[in-house]
Formats: sequence, C-alpha cells, structure tokens
Amino acid sequence: MSQKKITGGKLPMPPAKVACLHCRTARTRCNGEQPCYGCKIRDRVCSYIPSRRGGSRRKRVQKEHVTEDEISRSPPTQQVLTLESIEHLVIPGAGLKRPETIEQQGQSYRKDKTLSIASPAGNHGARVYEKEEEILNAYYIFIHPYFPILPPPKSRSTPDCPIPWPLAETKKALPKLSESPLSLALSAILALIPLPQEARCASAACVSFRKSLAQRFVQAALQRVDADSEFLDFISDLHVGSAAVAGKVTVPRDPLHPQAPVELESILALLLLSNYEHTERANLLKMTARASQALIIAKNMSLHRLGLENDTFSEARRRAWWMTYFCAHLCSLVRQSACLNIDDDSQFTTPYPRLECDPEAWLIFLDALRVGVASVKFTSSYNEQLHSHADMSAVNEQMKLLDRWVLQVSNRAESYVPVSGSVELDPAYESATAQVMRRLARIRLSRSFITPIPCRSRIQTNSFSHTTAREFASIDFKPFRILPSSARITVISRP
Repeated sequence: MSQKKITGGKLPMPPAKVACLHCRTARTRCNGEQPCYGCKIRDRVCSYIPSRRGGSRRKRVQKEHVTEDEISRSPPTQQVLTLESIEHLVIPGAGLKRPETIEQQGQSYRKDKTLSIASPAGNHGARVYEKEEEILNAYYIFIHPYFPILPPPKSRSTPDCPIPWPLAETKKALPKLSESPLSLALSAILALIPLPQEARCASAACVSFRKSLAQRFVQAALQRVDADSEFLDFISDLHVGSAAVAGKVTVPRDPLHPQAPVELESILALLLLSNYEHTERANLLKMTARASQALIIAKNMSLHRLGLENDTFSEARRRAWWMTYFCAHLCSLVRQSACLNIDDDSQFTTPYPRLECDPEAWLIFLDALRVGVASVKFTSSYNEQLHSHADMSAVNEQMKLLDRWVLQVSNRAESYVPVSGSVELDPAYESATAQVMRRLARIRLSRSFITPIPCRSRIQTNSFSHTTAREFASIDFKPFRILPSSARITVISRP
C-alpha cells in the first residue's frame, strides 16, 4: 500500500484528533484507526489514551479585587492538623503572635482610604458607655460568663445601650471618665467588642480604631490604680469591707458594684488588664506584671486567709482572691516558668466561690489549671533528668501520678448533670458561667495530654481518688513547686 503524494500544500486526509501511544512517542502521523496504519504494518499493539490538548480555547478570567469585607465574610478554610502545626503550643507564649504596636494601630485607620473619617457615627464607631450602671450591665452580658470576677447578678440584664464613638473623634477627649479603675478596665475590654450595627467591623481600620480606644482606657485605669495604691497600702490583716477598714481608709467614691467593696476594685482591674495584655497584645511581661501587682495587693489584704463568714462582701472577696490565684498560675502556665511565687495551697483558707447551679465548677476550673502548671513543671524536671542521664524510674512514677491526676479531673469535668430549665433562666444561678468553666477545664486538660513526653502511661479510671493531687504535690519538682490541696473540697460541697 503506497501513500498518496501531498499536492498543493494540503493533506489528503485531515489529521486524527487522537494519536496512539506509539505514534505519539515516534512523532509520526497516525490515521486514528484501530489498529492504526503504523501499528498494523509493524504488528504491535495499538492503544489510545485521550489527550488533554485541543478543544476550544478558554478565556482567562481576570481576578477581581477582593475587599476586606469579602474576606471576613468568606468561610474559613479547613486546615489539616499536623505535629508541626501544634508544636508551637508547647513553647513559652503558647503560640501567641505579637500584634502591631500602638503606633502602628494609629496609622492603620489613617491610611485606610476605603474608610472616611467623615462617615456617620452609626456606621463606623466604637463602643463606649456614659453611666457606670450601663458598664456593669454590659459586663454581665459580655464578660461575666467567661471571667467571673464579680458576684452573680440579682436580676436579668437589661438591653445593652452603648454609645457609638465615631472614628472622626479619635483624638478628642473621651467621655466623662469614671474614677473607678474597675470601670475603666471594663470599658477597655468592652471597647474591643464591635457594635451590632457596624458594617465593616472586621476591616483593619475599624479593628485598629477599637484597639487604640481600648488602650486609652487601659492607661486611664492604670492611673487610677496608682492613685488607689496610696491608701491600699494601709489595709493589712483586715477584712476588706469591714468597719475597721472603713475607719482607717476613706475612699472618695462609691463602689461600682453594691456587693463588691471599693477596696477590691484595683485588684479586679489589674486582673482584667492582665488578661488584656495576654489575649489582646500578647505582652507576657506586662501580663505578669499586672497579675503580680494584683497578687501583692490581695495578700496584703489577707484575702487568702478568709474564713467561712457570710456577709454582703464575702462572695466578692472570695472571687477576687481565686481569680487572682487563677491569673497568677496562668502566667506560669503560659510562660512555662515560675514567674510568680505562690505559697503552698495549704496556707490558703479562703473557701471557693459558690455557683448555685454547679457547686463543684470552681474547684474543677482551678484543678485543671493546677494540672496544666504541674505538666509544665514535670516537663522541666523530665528534661533535667534526661540531660543529666539520671535514673528515670522516679520520673516514670511521677508520670503515672500526673496521668492519674489528669484523668481524675477529666472524669469530674465530664460528670456534669444539667439543671432544670427554670434554673438556667435565673441569672443568679450562673448556669452559663458553670458551663464555660467546665468546658475551659476540659480544653486545658486535653492540652495536658499533648505534653511532649514519650511513653505516657494510662491508669484505669476506677483508681481515681482525691488524694492524687496530694500525692503528686509531695514530689519535690524543680524549678518551681505547685502544691494543689483538696482541703476545700468539703467546703465547696457544704449545703
């Protein structure tokens, strides 16, 4: 069979749309038959694979500019968790990223061309309040379920009524500032919460504006704490809010909360500011400084040596001390070092605060924190033993005690019995606060299980007992000690 000559520059037959594999490799003409002419005369298997080439050309679609609002509304992409992705959680700082400085925050909303400072206040603004009653009401709505530093509310919260502070009045003086450091610290935290009518709350300009406004409230709160420290130094070994204190110290203002004495407001403000430096600015040094100052003031007031008395201010005093204890231990947990020196728990006689719907929530909440700090302490001791090539048998026993303690607290955190619907609606029972405390405890306990220690042992849950904490506390770890005690378990379970 002879091939026809090509005349006039045209092929005698159009080329095949798909060539066989052998013709593709040899770069020869294929007639597209089965078998093709080349494979037939060479007596070989002719096979075809559809080509991805050819077809009509697709027009390139130009990518449109994506605004910040579209990015904020887009659903988050699902990330695959790997060991490298969570490795930063076991280093000091727990993976916190240092945000922009205060100066950079001020430049962000000035450079944003999409946001005019002449915009109406209802569209672009920050959250401020005129009256202290409104600040206290907003605290119970937004902050109290997650950071219960004040006694439970006596009645339901009223609708939130903030005043939009417009972006155009950035450099103007703030509204009439309160003389209470607690009120100013609460205003700083509340200023970070976007307004419900804010259309571009996730834009860089609005976020930076809220951060800058919050920082102004923080500075004002610190000034009031320094002013209060002039008379707080005179309170020593006296019950806060008692007649003896009132006779020696005169506070020139009314308390923000009717059940929290004015002497506690500096401590509570420092606790809020410590949490602010941790979560908002990732400044661990200032976080520790605020918590340390609150701890010194609380011990100077002997808040850690209170008894079982029940008066108007007893619940506020208990919450002030144990939230100070929480923030101090949190600094050690985040920084993974003994940054604050806290005495043996056996020296603390102050009962735990009371949650009507869940009497054990406070104990579980604090025990989970103790487990986290003990895990950090154990890791440090483990590394020292490993580098010194010492006998690891004692370390293995310590590991078993730690795992036993973790599983014990985890079992108690999971054994929550929901209360009735009528109780959940009563704000005095703080059902939402109890649920948050147990969930935070479970999160903290789950992180204790990913402590980077090989060959963690597992103990059966039927061997749990409240002596686990004391057994683990009896081990003298370095570089610091934490001695959790179960002495107040009977107090929290009293009728």
